[in-house]
Amino acid sequence: MKKIFAFIILMLPLCVVAQDKFVITDTFDGGKFQWDEAFEKDYTVCIMDGYYLVENKDNNRSVFGTADMPIEVGKNFKLKVKINVPKIKKDKYWGIIFDFVDEDNFSAFLVAEKKCKIVNIIDGRSRRVRQLPIILSAKKNKDVVIEVERKSNKLTFSVDEMEAATITRLLSSTCFGFIVDGENSIKVDEISIEQRVD
Repeated sequence: MKKIFAFIILMLPLCVVAQDKFVITDTFDGGKFQWDEAFEKDYTVCIMDGYYLVENKDNNRSVFGTADMPIEVGKNFKLKVKINVPKIKKDKYWGIIFDFVDEDNFSAFLVAEKKCKIVNIIDGRSRRVRQLPIILSAKKNKDVVIEVERKSNKLTFSVDEMEAATITRLLSSTCFGFIVDGENSIKVDEISIEQRVD
């Protein structure tokens, strides 16, 4: 009995720590968020079989889907995404949209084989902020974990637990999403949001 009591006392601090942050996870089974869906000849964006599919059949366009996230973008948070990529390619980028205002005004963290870049779309025109090397080799059906973490006025992007880029940026939109640039597809298996409760 003393051992059980001691174990409960030791576990109490962990429960308290877990209670000052909120974590919400979407595995695309129950539709927690209102994700965009579209079925067209050259692209498909939809929830199916427990994942969010973003499929692009046109090399000359980008395809994306977004949803409003329950995040206070003025406070620190971490957004973590598990994405299955049927084929990682050298020149076909895909990734996460953030600070989405409309289809002509948003930013994106994009990855491809061995490289990543951050772009700003302003009034429909793409402006690359920076391009950096990463450790991500070409492979079929690879699971990739991307994290976006806000600390103060900085956003840090990580790929498979390796920091890839940090930018100074204040966010104004709670709308995030996924993008495929050129002919390719991704399957988003899970998205989780962690934010402290003040």
